[in-house]
Amino acid sequence: MLSNKIEQMWSREWCVRLGDVNDFIYNNIRRDWETYVKYVYNLQNTEQYLEKLEEIFNNYTEEEILEYLSVWTSMWIKHYRERVKIIWNEELFDRQHKQVTELLTRGAQKLSIQQIIDLMEPVQLALIKYGEIVCTYLLAKQVLLQELGKEEKDVTTLQDVLNVLNRVLYRVQLISYTNGPLLFIKAKDILKGVI
Repeated sequence: MLSNKIEQMWSREWCVRLGDVNDFIYNNIRRDWETYVKYVYNLQNTEQYLEKLEEIFNNYTEEEILEYLSVWTSMWIKHYRERVKIIWNEELFDRQHKQVTELLTRGAQKLSIQQIIDLMEPVQLALIKYGEIVCTYLLAKQVLLQELGKEEKDVTTLQDVLNVLNRVLYRVQLISYTNGPLLFIKAKDILKGVI
């Protein structure tokens, strides 16, 4: 019941603020908001997140919640326009981002998928801490895989993993001082729902 109420409020708010949005934006804004709430309230898992939402819904009126969602959504849209660039010309994308793509591919081969997912959570929380609230999942994955791709040797020991994570967290801190797009996404990937 709570999830239906949340879904209705989110849908109503986003329809007003964004119009008809595609799944890419809808999924990312929901994921980013969930990560943001987990960070702000220091929640460890989805169960705690749902309990916190229930508490919020019990303590605030629907108008207050919608006002909060409106402000947060406005911030997200502003950051989205600054930080995400959609590339329509695939050849140009491949040519300009070949080195980054190679780093990401190499980085993905260094650890298991589960290890990468486990390392992404502290990176996402660090991104939020430094003011990045847009596409934190994708950005954390990109920064982590790039750093893993730069690693010359295999990442096998806990010390190796912690060294990589330390460098990633430092890069996240530096990202907060930059302007302009951080994510370059192929339009066809969004339209196909690959991302």
